[in-house]
Amino acid sequence: MSKERTSSKRTEGKAWEAHPFHRALTQGTEHFLMTEPTETLKNAVQELVPETERPTVSKAIDFAERVHAGQMREDGKTPHIKHVLRVAYRVAKARNNGHEISPAQVLTGILHDTEEDYPLHPDDKATSQHCYRAEFTEVFGQDDLAEEVYAGVSAMNKYSPSGKKPEAEYHEGITEQNLWGVKAVDRTDSLAGDLAVARTKDYDKRSLNRVKRSLQKTERILPLVTETDAYALEYAESAVDYAKKVIGEEETQTLFDTTVHAQA
Repeated sequence: MSKERTSSKRTEGKAWEAHPFHRALTQGTEHFLMTEPTETLKNAVQELVPETERPTVSKAIDFAERVHAGQMREDGKTPHIKHVLRVAYRVAKARNNGHEISPAQVLTGILHDTEEDYPLHPDDKATSQHCYRAEFTEVFGQDDLAEEVYAGVSAMNKYSPSGKKPEAEYHEGITEQNLWGVKAVDRTDSLAGDLAVARTKDYDKRSLNRVKRSLQKTERILPLVTETDAYALEYAESAVDYAKKVIGEEETQTLFDTTVHAQA
């Protein structure tokens, strides 16, 4: 894997250059490079799942690619599909390392944004979710696995048919579907993306403010991640520690003295 060129003056000689998360962002050790080809990510996910599960995983990736076609991440250049593939990669990798993770959780990692970002009728949540359900059923059927994945994807959606879910309701859904590990990986990847963008912007004010908001959201869910999802908690805590070092101790203290209670 090719290394991304370090260009930011802010990073030169800084102690946090040795941080594991910095190496992940700059050397792509966890598939974080924004230039990573989508096909590489797809293959990485497929290689981590048992052969018997690969047809369904392939179907999920194809479905996610259709839904997220044309959707970009915060930098305006990185396809959104790379985010969901990185989430699935991390979840599948943890499963390979012996963590108790179900096939449905890996599939939910791939599909976690598909209902929320479904392109049909985006301004009418009820109609959009009805259309999504119909297409989801057409593609995946209605067996126990498909129903578990659909319930998980719906739990990960921050919107109900009537509008944005209250935070307590959203958190309850994540808990019921046992998805705090997937959610923590999702949130951490978003923080990592914001850090990567800030690095390309030479840590200007606008990009650092986005990192601060993303850090707040990530910190807020850490107490909700249980020891069962230790892989995700360790990953999130590493990103939070790195982000605080990038922002600086003084700014971080100010940030958490004035925390905005934004939904994760």
